[in-house]
Amino acid sequence: RNEIEGKTKNSNGDMKRQLVFYNLLLNKYKNKKFKMSSGEIDFVQPDEKGKNRREEFFITPAEIDELELLIKKTAHEIMNLSFLNQRCADKKCKYCSLRNMMEK
Repeated sequence: RNEIEGKTKNSNGDMKRQLVFYNLLLNKYKNKKFKMSSGEIDFVQPDEKGKNRREEFFITPAEIDELELLIKKTAHEIMNLSFLNQRCADKKCKYCSLRNMMEK
């Protein structure tokens, strides 16, 4: 569960963020046709004990607000091309390496 939420060293929370994104899309659908308050992830491969797991997550308004801000920030960076000069902290990042090669 912590790995899904990005609370471990080797996870970034992308799976939980995907549920938050679905919530955002469904709740903003025209005429408020859909209302999502929680999402479930069903694992098709069994865990170490041979059990298939299902995890349910309730999406908070704070998580939706945080994702909306990230989407708006990213869109702004794309529109202004300011993302071109950004690099991440990973010294072995293949995307940053490619961008560095493009500058030469």
